[in-house]
Amino acid sequence: MEESDRLCSCYRQPSGFEVTVGDESRRIAVKAVANGRLEYILDGVSSTLAYALVDDQLSIDFGSKTLLLRRATYEPPVGADAAGSGEIMASTEGKVTALLVDEGDLVVKDQPLVIVEAMKMEHRHLADGDGRVVRAHVAVDQQVKNRQLLMTVELDGEEVTS
Repeated sequence: MEESDRLCSCYRQPSGFEVTVGDESRRIAVKAVANGRLEYILDGVSSTLAYALVDDQLSIDFGSKTLLLRRATYEPPVGADAAGSGEIMASTEGKVTALLVDEGDLVVKDQPLVIVEAMKMEHRHLADGDGRVVRAHVAVDQQVKNRQLLMTVELDGEEVTS
């Protein structure tokens, strides 16, 4: 699975949308939207895709590829070295397919801890700082909600009671 962070913009036009990713812009004409499906025309070709919008995340399933978009417009800037809260929250609704660490394990920032599957996509939830896993709040095969607490990590220099 390939992952990358790219800035993109989407502007509503009278005939549909203008979408820009990097230096490339495309016009997409929308034919119909209903029940999590969108019919559209791109480069003269009619197609259909499935989508799910949950809070600030849009998951788009093109069939051969899946795209996850997150609205970052109002998020404060975060330094690359900054540690988080140690509370690892679900980024989407889905099913827990793997717990990659156990309680008591030492972890490092950006280490994968939990995998949640949603719409045939794996969402890796990473440690937001160096520390020790205090508690897993979920189990494999459990359904989770967006922003549900998955795991607590006691970050170096902090005391967490759980």
